Amino acid sequence: MDFSYSASELMLKETVRRYCRENSARCHGQASQSDTLLRWAAMGELGWLQPCFEKQSGEEFSLSPLIIAEELGRALVLAPYWSCAVLAGSMLASCDANTSLISDLSGGRRLVATSFRNDSEGVLTTATIAGSRKYRLNGRQLLLVGGPTADAFLIPARLGCGRDETFALFLVDSRANRLKTFHYVTVDGGLASDLVLDDVELSEDAMIGRCDDLNGLCHIAFIALSAELVGIMDNVVSTCREHLLVRRQYGSPLSSYQALQHRMAEMFVELELSRSILYSAIRSLALMRAEERKPAVYSAYYHICKSGDFVCRNGVQLHGAMGMTEDYIIGRCFKRSIMISRCMGSLDKILDDITSSI
Repeated sequence: MDFSYSASELMLKETVRRYCRENSARCHGQASQSDTLLRWAAMGELGWLQPCFEKQSGEEFSLSPLIIAEELGRALVLAPYWSCAVLAGSMLASCDANTSLISDLSGGRRLVATSFRNDSEGVLTTATIAGSRKYRLNGRQLLLVGGPTADAFLIPARLGCGRDETFALFLVDSRANRLKTFHYVTVDGGLASDLVLDDVELSEDAMIGRCDDLNGLCHIAFIALSAELVGIMDNVVSTCREHLLVRRQYGSPLSSYQALQHRMAEMFVELELSRSILYSAIRSLALMRAEERKPAVYSAYYHICKSGDFVCRNGVQLHGAMGMTEDYIIGRCFKRSIMISRCMGSLDKILDDITSSI
């Protein structure tokens, strides 16, 4: 599989980078609902959302969402791209959702939030048939990134019991009766919601589709988060390099000290190793059979999260007190790396899944 970018992919990469640079004042800092909606509409107009809502298969696999995710990570843009576009898009595309909904979402006119937790919590919502052509949902949905700005929520729920149990995806309006929403700010400054569903009654049309393998639908989201973290690591390494070249102590630049040179070399190795592992994971999505993808994707995500933690922690350490400040970019990169390594569930659970599948 050829990982060199085509002319159109290079153009996309440069377009995203230029957009982030020109809108840096609005992209940095704590997210707000108005800024999130403005960014979402701009992404729709630029065509960045469309590839996320298309079915991905074989060597026709599109790199566009991953290119966008990496550049957003490099610029540290707090947009719910991975959750509301990549994750929600893969779920909706697999269920052949109606074209008007897909058109509104890919055009940036609507925003749907969802989440996936690969840990002991699992899917906490159950759906039961309630009379003729109706369903009733009960349970919880945790950490829906972008939830406060969403028009609706895409909720995976357990349907049936025993051998007949399967997963179904439901589209729940954000103002639905008996739906309780709890909005909050995450550690990296993003916006998220927790939901409590207490006998939320939905029509038959609210069920988007059924899915036997919910984990399989989420693989692209794991890779998008990994790509974003690679972009963040790239930012940290380049920022640290510039800092060591400019900052002077005892009459010499910090870059002249061998211990700091070795630490920068270790950070650079982790960055490039993570980039290669990311490419390997992309290849697994494009070429491997479904049962072989999970250990490849989970291993890549686990390693990149660990490398991201190493790079960002050392970035803070190399900057000293500057790295601990709220406004300096290194601290924000570290917070975002923490969020990326937690938002899909526990890394310990992911490691257990990797070892059990080998």
